[in-house]
Amino acid sequence: MPVVSGHGACLFSFDRPGLAWIGYPVPAVGLLWSGHEAESDEKDSLALTVGRVRATILRAGRVPLTMGELAGLLSCTPATASYHCDQLQAAGLLERERHGRHVRIGLTSRGEALVDLMS
Repeated sequence: MPVVSGHGACLFSFDRPGLAWIGYPVPAVGLLWSGHEAESDEKDSLALTVGRVRATILRAGRVPLTMGELAGLLSCTPATASYHCDQLQAAGLLERERHGRHVRIGLTSRGEALVDLMS
């Protein structure tokens, strides 16, 4: 029995023999009752190329941000933000630098060129 749950929530039950229900987060489920419309990627070349989350990271990376600030901007967990940053860093579009307890992200010249080209 599928159950929709909010951001970061996972539910499960095996209380009744022969019946199991599992709830898992559904991306953008909050838009159903928040009154906000989902952003349209229809004409956003960068989002169509790298995905909405990674396009947001690349655009935000023009100003140095900590991973915590980035996770807040994306409304996701730091682990999710870190995963996407790993992929962008592997592509040579993003760099990360540790400053004490914080990790800051910034675009490489290649990342800047991509954002400029696709925006």
